[in-house]
Amino acid sequence: MDLYEQIIEESKKITEKIMSLHKEDLYAYSIIFSVPTNHPRSRELSEYRFMVTSIDTYEFDENSIFLVDEDLKNIVFLKEFLDGKEIYFLKSSEFETKTNTFADAFISKNLSDKTKKTVVSIGGGLIQNVVGYIAEHTKSDLIYIPTTPLSMSDSSTGGKIRLNSIKDGKFLKHSYKSFFEPNAIVVDPRFLDTFPDNVLHVNIAEIIKHGFYQSEDLFDYLLSEKFNINDKTELLRAILWTVELKRIAWNIDSHEMQSAFNKIIRAGHDISDRLEEESELSISHGEALLRGLYIQATKENHPHLKKMRSLYDKLGLSKYYL
Repeated sequence: MDLYEQIIEESKKITEKIMSLHKEDLYAYSIIFSVPTNHPRSRELSEYRFMVTSIDTYEFDENSIFLVDEDLKNIVFLKEFLDGKEIYFLKSSEFETKTNTFADAFISKNLSDKTKKTVVSIGGGLIQNVVGYIAEHTKSDLIYIPTTPLSMSDSSTGGKIRLNSIKDGKFLKHSYKSFFEPNAIVVDPRFLDTFPDNVLHVNIAEIIKHGFYQSEDLFDYLLSEKFNINDKTELLRAILWTVELKRIAWNIDSHEMQSAFNKIIRAGHDISDRLEEESELSISHGEALLRGLYIQATKENHPHLKKMRSLYDKLGLSKYYL
């Protein structure tokens, strides 16, 4: 059995566990991720915890600074949480913020005194990548507070750091690649109530990807009447299911010995990266990935392509395959 087959078999084992969880279990869920020995942070971290809890209950150290997506500044519970803390608001922009140029300038301006900090990211995947880079290059501790379904289910896991660049007028997606695991990931479900429906639907692209390429049980759940994206408890279930699937893939092939991990994690991404570059990074990653997944499945003549169209139809995403 090759590594990809091992991942698929292990993935089947968590279905009953996830589907048996009651609401109170989901809202207090915790997952441990191991730090691979070939990653630089393995010298100081052997593991990190992904936890569902209110940000008000997590104990941040006194040297924490908070880098926050400026689009979130008017959320009432977040404003109350941030009161009295050292805050920097960042613009959520693929080509203004998610670049080495911006991140290096931020470090030079705000973190040049070499004082040991804990850098806390509050935002989606774009903000997390920038803050991860900042923590990596200042050797700071790092806490992620993902605020979108996409970042909760994807960019919080594996310690990936990815930044963009513009060279000779061309937009390059993820020209900078590294790994720097967070010390902890804190998922506050209240953020799921801050999304308009159209943005919410696009934000489950990663969940769809793992259902399609790693867990048929998850995909069938998304298609079933049990899953309603506007039911935030069931959305949280799908997010946690996806994170567990990532943990399985990571544990079995963290060294990517047979690229089994990438076969799942990168599904649709080579195409979506190209689509984002061609749009000069003007379309969202979620939109590009929805198109990328369908294009890849079509090229593969995937036996479940019809099921993918059915799910897109159910979620009001049919324009991403037309």
